[in-house]
Amino acid sequence: RRRSAEFVRTKVIKMDFSEFYEESEKKWRYWLPSKESQSAAAKSISSYTKKDLSSGHKKRVEGLHWNCTGDRLGSCSSDSTIRVFKVESVKPLMELTEHKEAVTTINWEPSHPEHLLSGSKDHSWRMWDVRSGKCTHTAELKRPVYHIKWSESGRHIAAASAKKGMDVVDCWDARKLDKPFITKGFHNIVHGLEFLAGTKYIVQGVQSGYLDIISLPDLLPTLRVQAHAGHTLALDLDRKRRTIATGGSDGLVNIWDTKDMACIKTFARLDGACRNVALSHDAQFVAMSCYMDKGNSKIKDDFTRFEVCDVKTGHMLSSHDLSGEYNAFAWNPVQHVLAIGGLKSKNSESRNPGIVALFAPRNS
Repeated sequence: RRRSAEFVRTKVIKMDFSEFYEESEKKWRYWLPSKESQSAAAKSISSYTKKDLSSGHKKRVEGLHWNCTGDRLGSCSSDSTIRVFKVESVKPLMELTEHKEAVTTINWEPSHPEHLLSGSKDHSWRMWDVRSGKCTHTAELKRPVYHIKWSESGRHIAAASAKKGMDVVDCWDARKLDKPFITKGFHNIVHGLEFLAGTKYIVQGVQSGYLDIISLPDLLPTLRVQAHAGHTLALDLDRKRRTIATGGSDGLVNIWDTKDMACIKTFARLDGACRNVALSHDAQFVAMSCYMDKGNSKIKDDFTRFEVCDVKTGHMLSSHDLSGEYNAFAWNPVQHVLAIGGLKSKNSESRNPGIVALFAPRNS
């Protein structure tokens, strides 16, 4: 009993582990990769700077996408317009204006640098030839279009649209655009849609937190993988379509190998739901973001926190807090340049609040 009493009176010594823990990285220093082991590309990303483009968009930028050669960037906006930029210029090369309502999604043909698709809330998607700036085809649907994608070969086109109580996926043969060869409804909100390598499968990120693999030509369910505890809000592939990045309302970003649909890396760095995720063309880097609004009493102004991490090491290479809401990310398909787009801060008095910007090396 005396020994027990003495033990209770023993003081607990507090140890200081601060020198062993990297607060900014949320990792123990022992496991942090050394700067010497980083690639030249990884080292350069830490010094990237933001370059604003003169988007001219009067409302939120909803989507961004690069063409296959990486020399042109397309942006679409809630102001019902599409703009095309050349990398060398901060001003848009052209403006496409035939949509009647918000343009929610755009996608360049993977094998042709001049062909562009766009989907809109006006219940249509359009195909454009940017050499002439003219619309070459219009497909009228009875539902607002939120996602549209080319297959890897450019042979097929898939669009996801919203219908009361479900989302609908339509697929077309790009050589026969008069009507879709398959239409199917899904009782889940589709937050992301991509063709996998080849033309046999489509992957969907859905409301229930799953990744659904569906097969062509019948859009039959092939595989379902639990990707997140909450909604799967964001989805992106590398250029070879061999690696998938997903972001969820649980704040996690997961990296998947499409060969066996195994999760090979998880990032738990964000303080809120992951709104955007973008995978570089070589799957070396992943960009992720969450939006923090003034509903949180600790925040004076709304901002977007976005980070770029090394997929292989898990190391955070760059972190930024940007005023406003950035809801569109896109890596250049041939170099490590990141395009971001969204809406300026609510406190901004700009006449053109839609934002398009590039993160690139200082000397570019």
